[in-house]
Amino acid sequence: MIARAKPRFIAILAGGGRLPAGIAAGLPARGPAFHIIALDGEADEPFTGMPVTRVGWGGIGAMLKTLRKTKATDLLFAGRVRRPDLRKLRPDLGFIN
Repeated sequence: MIARAKPRFIAILAGGGRLPAGIAAGLPARGPAFHIIALDGEADEPFTGMPVTRVGWGGIGAMLKTLRKTKATDLLFAGRVRRPDLRKLRPDLGFIN
């Protein structure tokens, strides 16, 4: 019996610039489904017509919830990010767990 590969689902953790949207735009032609997790204050593309969840730097719980909900098999980091001001970081409960 031939084992079938598990279908891939790519989550893109998106920072600034055009790279995250460019990668996402090319994925449907290659087959894997995807979902964008856009970092507020970093991701500056609108990701129009693409599945996207926007989260803040402290939104670890929201990121994990999205990864579980989409059943992501791969996580890709793309785009420019700046070091956050840790004094202004507002972690959600997922950050603590």
